[in-house]
Amino acid sequence: MRRAVATDWGTLCIINSYFSHSDAIPAGEVAVVNGVLSCIDISDALTGIAANDLVGILFTREGGHVNDTVNANCYLLGIRFQYV
Repeated sequence: MRRAVATDWGTLCIINSYFSHSDAIPAGEVAVVNGVLSCIDISDALTGIAANDLVGILFTREGGHVNDTVNANCYLLGIRFQYV
């Protein structure tokens, strides 16, 4: 699956706006298997986040790209955050 990720974040209820910081993962391919739940790591698009930050995520699948060979619909079933 070909995808790109863009993020914006800032500290909630403090002087920062929600888009004080941003990061991204450029378009590229990740391996997925049709009919199998896959986890896609987007931590590279979240460098520098801190506790209490409000995060916005734009996840774009480029299904029409020649390198996207999934040949099926893909669904986002949830997001799991683990902050350490």
